[in-house]
Amino acid sequence: MDMKEKSVLIIDDNELFAKTLAVYFKAKGFSVFVFDEMEKLKLFLSEKNFQSVQLAVVDFNLKGCVSGEDIALFLEKKFPDIKIILVSGCFPETSGNYDLKSNRELLPKPFDINELEEVLEKNNVFFS
Repeated sequence: MDMKEKSVLIIDDNELFAKTLAVYFKAKGFSVFVFDEMEKLKLFLSEKNFQSVQLAVVDFNLKGCVSGEDIALFLEKKFPDIKIILVSGCFPETSGNYDLKSNRELLPKPFDINELEEVLEKNNVFFS
């Protein structure tokens, strides 16, 4: 199954935030898959035959042992062309020095739809 054109993975332990994002992306025609931890994401991806995924919105500060950075690295290894938006209400103080890869963006919570759409447009994530 090729999900590249219209797919997004949302990995966030804030259920309300994740559901809100899911509604937004579904309204834009995306297939949306929501997870609150890396193990559920890995299990899901191991059971599916996805060749690629276009976008992931990943909470930078997840509860537990696995960070958003760990998830981003895992997804980049599995889907080299993926775009990743790292979101958080509190990025580490070092985030100003964070070495962003060309496929990543940092987006502080809270953000509005216009800010999200600017990041999506900047990263060539289209809704057509």
